Amino acid sequence: MYRIVDVIIPAYNSAQFIKRAVKSALTQGEIVNSIVVVNDGSTDNTLKVLERISRNEDKVKIVEKVNGGLSAARNTGILNASSKYLAFLDADDRWLPGKLAKQLAILEKDANIGVVYSDYQLVDPIGNLIVDKHRLDPRIKGRIYPQILEGNKIMGSGSSVVVRSEVFAKIGKFDEILPTCEDWDMWIRIAKKYHYDYVNEKLVEIMNIPNSLSKNSDKMTLGMCMLYDKHKKMLSSRPAMKYLYSILIPTLITSNNKLLLYKRIGKKISPKTHRIIFSFNISLLTSLMSNILHLVVTRIKGVAYDN
Repeated sequence: MYRIVDVIIPAYNSAQFIKRAVKSALTQGEIVNSIVVVNDGSTDNTLKVLERISRNEDKVKIVEKVNGGLSAARNTGILNASSKYLAFLDADDRWLPGKLAKQLAILEKDANIGVVYSDYQLVDPIGNLIVDKHRLDPRIKGRIYPQILEGNKIMGSGSSVVVRSEVFAKIGKFDEILPTCEDWDMWIRIAKKYHYDYVNEKLVEIMNIPNSLSKNSDKMTLGMCMLYDKHKKMLSSRPAMKYLYSILIPTLITSNNKLLLYKRIGKKISPKTHRIIFSFNISLLTSLMSNILHLVVTRIKGVAYDN
């Protein structure tokens, strides 16, 4: 395999980590055709760092654009890529040696496979390993459409996947309207037409940065509600709804802008979806309060009996 994959790295104010990411892509060897780094309107020294790297590495291609967010940056990268396969790498993540070769070997054997992903390891900003208590090992493959509706089960965020280029010509690019969950949306759309496979090895280091986008619960909740509105089959899936409420309810309880968040959700999703989500929410809370009340009464009766 020689120069059959383009690497797409969206970068926004990533001067601290971008060199590390690009270097990990370069070490994948001659299978890499180009590394397309999309500078998404950075205001720090990201561009200067990239220019220094590109002077000595002809595979590194810098594309500049006004700030438009992660999906827009990835889509710009797709438009500037030309290889048979595309691999995505976030600017603060890093690949381990041999990652792409192991994934491409699977893709080359079966034209029905559209995506190959891998396991991952969380690290902090200085490289220390972090135990991810919520992680799942890669375990779904083949026709995964029903499973991917229940939750984002593609491990390693966007940095773990390699995708056939033809996929984007058939199903479209990343949704630039969604404020979050754009990865999950893409995996759902791909799963309708293609098979998935995985390499059950930790081939990616995902940077865990405090206050990152994934930790912005209000924005995450809004994005999830919009995703469920887009893929309405999720609204009739109990596992999918359970997952939604594991995010929605704590956010509504703890958010400093509860009313604003509720109004924003109402403006971004259809009235029918809004009714389904929030009627289920009320029934769930009612059930929860009933269980708590039953527990309290049982304990009071127990205390009275003991006396």
